[in-house]
Amino acid sequence: MKNTIKSRLDGLEQQLNNQKSGPTMIVIDVVNASEEGPHEVVPVGYTCDIKGKRHYFPGDSEQAGAAVRALMAQEPREPGKVRPIPILMACLEAPAG
Repeated sequence: MKNTIKSRLDGLEQQLNNQKSGPTMIVIDVVNASEEGPHEVVPVGYTCDIKGKRHYFPGDSEQAGAAVRALMAQEPREPGKVRPIPILMACLEAPAG
């Protein structure tokens, strides 16, 4: 998994270097970004798919876990799969300030 995240980050860096204009923020959905080490990406929230609908829960795993459990209690027939969603911000130019 570490190589996958590193490869995606390298690819995004190259894409940003080649891009002349456009968005300055990129949202990356990584299925499991919870590994540790030099390429660790810290999740800022989690998603849970229940009955074809994706629910987003901001916060750490404890907060998100409580929200997912509460939601799943309302939908007991189909448990959701929780995935961390790390948010990375990439700026083409250094922010002023």
